[in-house]
Amino acid sequence: MRSGRTSTGRAEMKITFWIGAILVVPLALASCGGSALPVGAASTPSPHVLTGKGTTWQVVATANGDVSGLALDGHGHIYAVEDKNNRIVEFSLQGAVIRQWGTNGSALGQLNQPIRVALDAQGDAYITDSLNNRVEKFSPIGEPLAQWGGAGSAAGQFNFPVGITLDSQGNVYVADTMNERVQILSPAGAPLSSWGSQGSAPGQFDGYPGGIALDGKGDVYVTEAYGNNRVHEFSSAGAFIARWGGTGSEPGKFNEPRSPAFDSQGNIYVGDTGNNRVQKLSPTGQFIAQWQGPSSAPFPEPSDITMDEKGNLYVSDGQLILRTCVASSGCI
Repeated sequence: MRSGRTSTGRAEMKITFWIGAILVVPLALASCGGSALPVGAASTPSPHVLTGKGTTWQVVATANGDVSGLALDGHGHIYAVEDKNNRIVEFSLQGAVIRQWGTNGSALGQLNQPIRVALDAQGDAYITDSLNNRVEKFSPIGEPLAQWGGAGSAAGQFNFPVGITLDSQGNVYVADTMNERVQILSPAGAPLSSWGSQGSAPGQFDGYPGGIALDGKGDVYVTEAYGNNRVHEFSSAGAFIARWGGTGSEPGKFNEPRSPAFDSQGNIYVGDTGNNRVQKLSPTGQFIAQWQGPSSAPFPEPSDITMDEKGNLYVSDGQLILRTCVASSGCI
């Protein structure tokens, strides 16, 4: 940790940094027929539709704890990370709980404030186990396969890892948040490279790098959720390309930006947590649009986001999992 960051400040970050839920936002605002999906995780499922600002939001499921991270597998199942419950829950798109795993602890297969999840081509799940300062790998049915890391700043070690993503070769990219860097691991967990340091110069971080994602070209995008409130773009080798954002509430500015996601045109979607919105930016960082949730239930703290193959944008935001329609494909 840099000088001036107290242990109290770190504890506060762990409490407030990554709380979330799951919403789905349409990239083209449209209305479709059909009823909302039932809340399958609730004891008494019932349809629930929220409408506002020209958009229909459908509740897909409700988690039993705040959702800090999410991912979609090849079957359309939603993997939700419940950080405070120290577990992973797999939902169908109808809201049914398929399976869940995880208990609190530090042994293989246990978790201590997990935050993000990424899936490989085989459906294996990679979890940032933040307070255990490691990455854990699970099979598609939740069997623990491997763990990598440990507390520290040496290659392959972590200090509160948060964001995680994979490239097409299966290499694992981790936002090593409190070490102010990005680390790349091989599919077997061997450290390959890292970049970043504390500072405000291009390619440096001064606000906890937390969100990380790769675009279609393999470029790496990293968000700083505190301090600088900006998005960095790097090449796959770690060369600095660009950065944009800054602190504020006007379009294109951020207040605690979280994990980015991309559509097929390369547009960038960022959960702008402190501003209670999701922003859409062009590939060069120009503001395009924003969503602040339906008027009856604005985003309290949008956090992790991902996108399905039809272009629906899933937003973690508390405990709800919502879905809506896309104009080009109709209701799913």
